[in-house]
Amino acid sequence: MTGFSVVTGNSGSYAWSWELRSVNSRSLDLRIRLPSGFEQIESDIRNQIAEKFSRGNISVHLLLSAPEKQTHYQINEKAFTELYTASAVMAKKYEMPTPMIDTLLGLRGVVEIVEQEPSAQQRQVLYSELKKTFSFAAEKLSENRLEEGQRLQAVIEDVVKEIDLLVNALSRIADEQKVVIQRRLSKKINEILDGDERLAPERLAQEVAFIMAKSDIKEERDRLQSHISATRALLDTDEPVGRKLDFLCQEFIREVNTICSKAATIDITDNGLALKAAIDRIREQVQNIE
Repeated sequence: MTGFSVVTGNSGSYAWSWELRSVNSRSLDLRIRLPSGFEQIESDIRNQIAEKFSRGNISVHLLLSAPEKQTHYQINEKAFTELYTASAVMAKKYEMPTPMIDTLLGLRGVVEIVEQEPSAQQRQVLYSELKKTFSFAAEKLSENRLEEGQRLQAVIEDVVKEIDLLVNALSRIADEQKVVIQRRLSKKINEILDGDERLAPERLAQEVAFIMAKSDIKEERDRLQSHISATRALLDTDEPVGRKLDFLCQEFIREVNTICSKAATIDITDNGLALKAAIDRIREQVQNIE
């Protein structure tokens, strides 16, 4: 299911924005983009997403505005001591004056520029606030997807009504098919016998009954009605039903294919094609449902 949500937050001198997007997918695929140094909260994000959603390609992006880091200078005493000791030894050896302190401080590595990092406590507070606002963003995305789901439910219910009407029409068409088959059989048998009455009426009745049984679609109609009831029951539940509806669509198509294979009239064929078209419309929408 598709959806989008944005939630902003701040803590101290930090400000951020969570952006969540969801597009259709048969399974749950998650992509998370976090600034460097914030990988610690990724597992919490994945757990929250897994608890709320079971299908969809969901991308999570954290846009973070961090304050400029405070810098200060510090002297690398170890490097300074080593340089001073070595320069004093060389000055004594070659009878030269000992280098001045400012000369040594100008050498690379003696004076260092250090960026001040937030303390462990400050970072934990920031992590906690980030996870809290992410929960709001995930809930907002869930609500957005729910609204789309309600719209899709109305669309699917309309198509189910259409399928119900087509299946009910099969009862009348099936009766007409029986009459057509009987007429065709009678005509064919008369052509074969050509007035010869050696074929016993009982044997003729058995053959007719066998052919009629092979072309009967009552069982398929009953199963289609059962699938219609199951679909409506799933649409009324609050549980994730996308996979179950996808399976039902396959069962719908299976029964309709059987009906079309038994079709002896153009009306049965037309009805089967109309059913397939309606079921395909449901299948398209089911891909958008969790």
